[in-house]
Amino acid sequence: MTTSDDDAPRRSVARLTKVHGGKLPRAIRVEVLAHGQRAVPPLLDLLAAGPPLAAAHAGTLLGALRAPEAIGPLLAALPDNDGAAAGLAAMGTIALEPVLEALGRAGSQPERERLLNVLAGAGVRDERIAAALVEGLERSPRTTASIAARYGDPQVIDRLEALFHATTPTDQDTAEQVIELGVAIVAAGRFGDAHLDKMNAAYEALGQALKALRGGDDHEHVEEGEDDDDDDDDDDALAGAEPSEPGRNEPCWCGSGKKFKRCHGA
Repeated sequence: MTTSDDDAPRRSVARLTKVHGGKLPRAIRVEVLAHGQRAVPPLLDLLAAGPPLAAAHAGTLLGALRAPEAIGPLLAALPDNDGAAAGLAAMGTIALEPVLEALGRAGSQPERERLLNVLAGAGVRDERIAAALVEGLERSPRTTASIAARYGDPQVIDRLEALFHATTPTDQDTAEQVIELGVAIVAAGRFGDAHLDKMNAAYEALGQALKALRGGDDHEHVEEGEDDDDDDDDDDALAGAEPSEPGRNEPCWCGSGKKFKRCHGA
Protein backbone atom coordinates (compact mmCIF):
# COMPACT_ATOMS: atom_id res chain seq x y z
CA MET A 1 0.00 0.00 0.00
CA THR A 2 1.37 3.41 -0.92
CA THR A 3 1.48 6.31 1.49
CA SER A 4 0.36 9.82 0.74
CA ASP A 5 4.04 10.75 0.47
CA ASP A 6 4.57 8.06 -2.18
CA ASP A 7 1.68 9.48 -4.18
CA ALA A 8 2.92 13.06 -3.98
CA PRO A 9 5.14 12.95 -7.12
CA ARG A 10 2.31 11.51 -9.19
CA ARG A 11 -0.10 14.15 -7.96
CA SER A 12 2.39 16.89 -8.82
CA VAL A 13 3.00 15.46 -12.30
CA ALA A 14 -0.77 15.19 -12.84
CA ARG A 15 -0.95 18.97 -12.56
CA LEU A 16 0.80 19.16 -15.95
CA THR A 17 -2.40 17.97 -17.61
CA LYS A 18 -4.19 21.08 -16.32
CA VAL A 19 -1.74 23.54 -17.89
CA HIS A 20 -3.09 25.51 -20.84
CA GLY A 21 -0.62 27.21 -23.15
CA GLY A 22 2.95 26.43 -24.08
CA LYS A 23 4.67 27.88 -21.01
CA LEU A 24 4.87 25.76 -17.89
CA PRO A 25 4.17 27.83 -14.75
CA ARG A 26 7.27 28.13 -12.60
CA ALA A 27 5.45 26.96 -9.48
CA ILE A 28 4.48 23.64 -11.08
CA ARG A 29 7.98 23.16 -12.50
CA VAL A 30 9.55 23.74 -9.09
CA GLU A 31 7.05 21.42 -7.41
CA VAL A 32 7.69 18.54 -9.82
CA LEU A 33 11.48 18.91 -9.80
CA ALA A 34 11.50 19.03 -6.01
CA HIS A 35 10.55 15.34 -6.02
CA GLY A 36 13.80 14.51 -7.81
CA GLN A 37 14.11 10.99 -9.20
CA ARG A 38 10.76 9.99 -7.69
CA ALA A 39 9.09 12.15 -10.33
CA VAL A 40 10.69 10.21 -13.19
CA PRO A 41 8.23 7.24 -13.38
CA PRO A 42 5.07 9.38 -13.54
CA LEU A 43 6.77 11.75 -15.99
CA LEU A 44 7.64 8.79 -18.23
CA ASP A 45 4.01 7.62 -18.06
CA LEU A 46 2.84 11.10 -19.07
CA LEU A 47 5.42 11.29 -21.87
CA ALA A 48 4.14 8.00 -23.31
CA ALA A 49 0.40 8.43 -22.98
CA GLY A 50 -0.46 11.95 -21.88
CA PRO A 51 -2.10 14.76 -23.83
CA PRO A 52 0.34 16.34 -26.32
CA LEU A 53 1.00 19.53 -24.36
CA ALA A 54 1.42 17.72 -21.04
CA ALA A 55 3.69 15.16 -22.72
CA ALA A 56 5.86 17.99 -24.06
CA HIS A 57 6.20 19.45 -20.55
CA ALA A 58 7.06 15.98 -19.26
CA GLY A 59 9.86 15.72 -21.83
CA THR A 60 11.33 19.04 -20.76
CA LEU A 61 11.21 18.12 -17.07
CA LEU A 62 12.82 14.72 -17.67
CA GLY A 63 15.70 16.55 -19.27
CA ALA A 64 15.98 18.89 -16.30
CA LEU A 65 16.14 15.85 -14.01
CA ARG A 66 18.89 14.37 -16.25
CA ALA A 67 17.41 10.91 -15.89
CA PRO A 68 19.35 8.39 -18.04
CA GLU A 69 16.42 5.98 -18.11
CA ALA A 70 14.42 8.64 -19.96
CA ILE A 71 16.78 8.85 -22.94
CA GLY A 72 15.23 5.95 -24.88
CA PRO A 73 11.64 7.13 -24.39
CA LEU A 74 12.61 10.70 -25.27
CA LEU A 75 14.26 9.51 -28.51
CA ALA A 76 11.12 7.54 -29.35
CA ALA A 77 8.96 10.62 -28.71
CA LEU A 78 11.04 12.99 -30.86
CA PRO A 79 8.90 12.98 -34.03
CA ASP A 80 5.82 14.41 -32.31
CA ASN A 81 7.09 15.97 -29.10
CA ASP A 82 9.03 19.25 -29.04
CA GLY A 83 9.62 18.82 -25.32
CA ALA A 84 11.47 15.56 -26.00
CA ALA A 85 14.05 17.43 -28.08
CA ALA A 86 14.46 20.06 -25.36
CA GLY A 87 14.81 17.35 -22.73
CA LEU A 88 17.49 15.45 -24.62
CA ALA A 89 19.43 18.66 -25.32
CA ALA A 90 19.28 19.61 -21.63
CA MET A 91 20.96 16.32 -20.71
CA GLY A 92 24.13 17.37 -22.52
CA THR A 93 26.89 14.76 -22.36
CA ILE A 94 24.59 12.20 -20.70
CA ALA A 95 22.59 11.84 -23.93
CA LEU A 96 25.46 12.39 -26.37
CA GLU A 97 26.31 8.77 -27.19
CA PRO A 98 22.69 7.53 -27.54
CA VAL A 99 21.79 10.49 -29.76
CA LEU A 100 24.84 9.95 -31.97
CA GLU A 101 23.94 6.25 -32.24
CA ALA A 102 20.37 7.17 -33.20
CA LEU A 103 21.74 9.57 -35.82
CA GLY A 104 23.76 6.75 -37.34
CA ARG A 105 20.57 4.68 -37.68
CA ALA A 106 18.38 7.52 -38.94
CA GLY A 107 16.68 6.63 -42.20
CA SER A 108 15.21 9.95 -43.32
CA GLN A 109 16.31 13.56 -43.60
CA PRO A 110 13.65 14.87 -41.15
CA GLU A 111 14.78 12.31 -38.57
CA ARG A 112 18.42 13.31 -39.04
CA GLU A 113 17.52 16.99 -38.67
CA ARG A 114 15.65 16.38 -35.41
CA LEU A 115 18.69 14.61 -33.97
CA LEU A 116 21.10 17.24 -35.28
CA ASN A 117 18.95 19.88 -33.59
CA VAL A 118 19.32 18.02 -30.29
CA LEU A 119 23.09 17.79 -30.70
CA ALA A 120 23.41 21.44 -31.70
CA GLY A 121 21.53 22.54 -28.59
CA ALA A 122 23.26 20.22 -26.12
CA GLY A 123 26.13 22.58 -25.36
CA VAL A 124 28.70 19.89 -26.13
CA ARG A 125 31.74 20.43 -28.35
CA ASP A 126 32.58 17.16 -30.07
CA GLU A 127 34.27 16.46 -33.41
CA ARG A 128 31.60 13.89 -34.23
CA ILE A 129 28.87 16.51 -33.94
CA ALA A 130 30.81 18.86 -36.21
CA ALA A 131 31.34 16.06 -38.74
CA ALA A 132 27.64 15.14 -38.64
CA LEU A 133 26.66 18.76 -39.29
CA VAL A 134 29.07 19.06 -42.23
CA GLU A 135 27.57 15.86 -43.65
CA GLY A 136 24.11 17.30 -43.06
CA LEU A 137 25.04 20.42 -45.01
CA GLU A 138 26.17 18.24 -47.92
CA ARG A 139 22.92 16.25 -47.85
CA SER A 140 20.52 19.16 -47.44
CA PRO A 141 22.11 22.62 -47.24
CA ARG A 142 18.86 24.56 -46.90
CA THR A 143 17.38 22.61 -44.02
CA THR A 144 20.64 22.08 -42.11
CA ALA A 145 21.99 25.63 -42.41
CA SER A 146 20.19 27.07 -39.38
CA ILE A 147 21.17 24.05 -37.26
CA ALA A 148 24.82 24.48 -38.25
CA ALA A 149 24.71 28.18 -37.36
CA ARG A 150 23.21 27.35 -33.98
CA TYR A 151 26.09 24.99 -33.17
CA GLY A 152 28.61 27.63 -34.20
CA ASP A 153 31.68 25.45 -34.69
CA PRO A 154 34.22 27.29 -36.95
CA GLN A 155 34.77 24.21 -39.11
CA VAL A 156 31.03 23.88 -39.70
CA ILE A 157 30.57 27.58 -40.43
CA ASP A 158 33.49 27.45 -42.89
CA ARG A 159 31.64 24.73 -44.82
CA LEU A 160 28.44 26.75 -44.64
CA GLU A 161 30.22 29.72 -46.19
CA ALA A 162 31.84 27.55 -48.88
CA LEU A 163 28.43 26.25 -49.95
CA PHE A 164 27.07 29.80 -50.01
CA HIS A 165 29.85 31.01 -52.32
CA ALA A 166 29.60 27.89 -54.52
CA THR A 167 25.87 28.31 -55.21
CA THR A 168 24.76 30.57 -58.06
CA PRO A 169 21.18 31.88 -57.74
CA THR A 170 19.75 31.18 -61.19
CA ASP A 171 16.28 29.82 -60.36
CA GLN A 172 13.89 29.47 -57.46
CA ASP A 173 15.64 26.49 -55.85
CA THR A 174 19.16 27.92 -55.99
CA ALA A 175 17.95 31.37 -54.94
CA GLU A 176 16.16 29.97 -51.89
CA GLN A 177 19.25 27.94 -51.01
CA VAL A 178 21.49 31.01 -51.14
CA ILE A 179 19.03 32.93 -48.97
CA GLU A 180 18.78 30.16 -46.36
CA LEU A 181 22.57 29.84 -46.24
CA GLY A 182 22.98 33.61 -46.03
CA VAL A 183 20.51 33.92 -43.16
CA ALA A 184 22.44 31.19 -41.31
CA ILE A 185 25.71 33.05 -41.89
CA VAL A 186 24.10 36.15 -40.39
CA ALA A 187 23.06 34.10 -37.34
CA ALA A 188 26.62 32.80 -37.04
CA GLY A 189 28.00 36.34 -37.02
CA ARG A 190 30.00 35.94 -40.21
CA PHE A 191 27.96 38.04 -42.65
CA GLY A 192 29.80 40.87 -44.40
CA ASP A 193 30.18 42.79 -47.65
CA ALA A 194 31.43 39.64 -49.40
CA HIS A 195 28.01 38.06 -48.92
CA LEU A 196 25.79 41.04 -49.64
CA ASP A 197 25.96 41.09 -53.45
CA LYS A 198 25.06 37.42 -53.73
CA MET A 199 22.16 37.79 -51.30
CA ASN A 200 20.79 40.68 -53.36
CA ALA A 201 21.18 38.60 -56.53
CA ALA A 202 19.37 35.70 -54.85
CA TYR A 203 16.41 37.87 -53.86
CA GLU A 204 16.24 39.26 -57.38
CA ALA A 205 16.38 35.76 -58.93
CA LEU A 206 13.70 34.53 -56.54
CA GLY A 207 11.47 37.47 -57.40
CA GLN A 208 11.83 36.79 -61.12
CA ALA A 209 11.12 33.08 -60.66
CA LEU A 210 7.98 33.75 -58.60
CA LYS A 211 6.82 36.37 -61.06
CA ALA A 212 7.18 33.88 -63.92
CA LEU A 213 5.24 31.25 -61.98
CA ARG A 214 2.52 33.72 -61.10
CA GLY A 215 1.76 35.45 -64.34
CA GLY A 216 3.56 34.02 -67.34
CA ASP A 217 0.35 33.27 -69.23
CA ASP A 218 -1.95 35.98 -67.87
CA HIS A 219 -2.70 37.55 -71.27
CA GLU A 220 -2.61 34.47 -73.46
CA HIS A 221 -5.52 33.98 -75.86
CA VAL A 222 -6.80 37.57 -75.58
CA GLU A 223 -8.99 38.18 -78.61
CA GLU A 224 -8.14 41.11 -80.86
CA GLY A 225 -9.93 44.24 -79.66
CA GLU A 226 -10.99 42.56 -76.39
CA ASP A 227 -10.76 44.80 -73.34
CA ASP A 228 -8.19 43.31 -70.97
CA ASP A 229 -8.66 45.85 -68.17
CA ASP A 230 -10.12 43.10 -65.96
CA ASP A 231 -6.92 41.09 -66.39
CA ASP A 232 -4.89 44.12 -65.33
CA ASP A 233 -7.06 44.48 -62.26
CA ASP A 234 -6.51 40.82 -61.42
CA ASP A 235 -2.74 41.30 -61.76
CA ASP A 236 -2.82 44.31 -59.45
CA ALA A 237 -4.82 42.41 -56.86
CA LEU A 238 -2.51 39.43 -57.06
CA ALA A 239 0.59 41.57 -56.81
CA GLY A 240 -0.70 43.18 -53.65
CA ALA A 241 -1.81 39.97 -52.01
CA GLU A 242 0.26 38.33 -49.33
CA PRO A 243 0.62 34.53 -49.13
CA SER A 244 -1.52 33.01 -46.42
CA GLU A 245 0.40 31.74 -43.42
CA PRO A 246 0.14 27.95 -42.94
CA GLY A 247 -0.99 26.45 -39.68
CA ARG A 248 1.74 25.70 -37.14
CA ASN A 249 1.56 21.94 -37.80
CA GLU A 250 1.28 22.26 -41.58
CA PRO A 251 4.29 22.00 -43.93
CA CYS A 252 6.29 25.23 -44.16
CA TRP A 253 5.77 27.30 -47.32
CA CYS A 254 9.52 27.22 -48.12
CA GLY A 255 9.48 23.56 -49.14
CA SER A 256 11.92 22.37 -46.42
CA GLY A 257 9.63 19.49 -45.40
CA LYS A 258 9.48 20.76 -41.82
CA LYS A 259 6.38 21.84 -39.98
CA PHE A 260 5.84 25.61 -40.17
CA LYS A 261 6.32 25.97 -36.39
CA ARG A 262 9.79 24.37 -36.66
CA CYS A 263 10.90 26.37 -39.69
CA HIS A 264 9.93 29.93 -40.68
CA GLY A 265 7.25 30.04 -37.99
CA ALA A 266 9.78 29.42 -35.20
